[in-house]
Amino acid sequence: MSGGGLLVTGDFASMLLFQKRVGELSELPRLVALGSVAKLEAIEDAGFASGADPYGNPWAPLKSGGPALHEGAGSVEVTSFSTGKIRATAHYPYNFHNSGTKQMSKKTALKVARAKAGIGNGRDASGKFTRGAGATAPQVQAKAAAAAAYAAATVHAPKRQIVPDDGAGIPSAWDHVFLEVAQSIFEKAVST
Repeated sequence: MSGGGLLVTGDFASMLLFQKRVGELSELPRLVALGSVAKLEAIEDAGFASGADPYGNPWAPLKSGGPALHEGAGSVEVTSFSTGKIRATAHYPYNFHNSGTKQMSKKTALKVARAKAGIGNGRDASGKFTRGAGATAPQVQAKAAAAAAYAAATVHAPKRQIVPDDGAGIPSAWDHVFLEVAQSIFEKAVST
């Protein structure tokens, strides 16, 4: 070899691919969040089935003794963001159970109860005041009374936490999912 240069030989395509994959690890938080969504939703559904919060603590039983919120599977949505953050949202009516209704005002409880009873805001689609779709005044009054009774009875529902508390730490089942997904992504990045 003339000029005293160094000759390097090898599988440059594999080396460049390895360099590219390792460079993609800067996206690890986003990729872990995205890869965890379905598994976290499954964990939330399992929480409804077992009657436990995300930290494994059992929910307060119903006064009737039956299982609490067992029909709520599928009501939690887990969303990932490009920043690598994850948000878990419990949808209506389960959102009230996440913190309990002790703090719920009677006005809010009555609004929820009226919606459950099918009583609108007193206006039709055109904005005109109405008593309800074909309902007589006594029927509307009966529904309103039932809604008020429901609201009064539910204002003090105990906390049955569905999604983790912001800043309270990651539940161990969630932590396991994050670790499993991150490890899978990392192994794929460094394998040739």
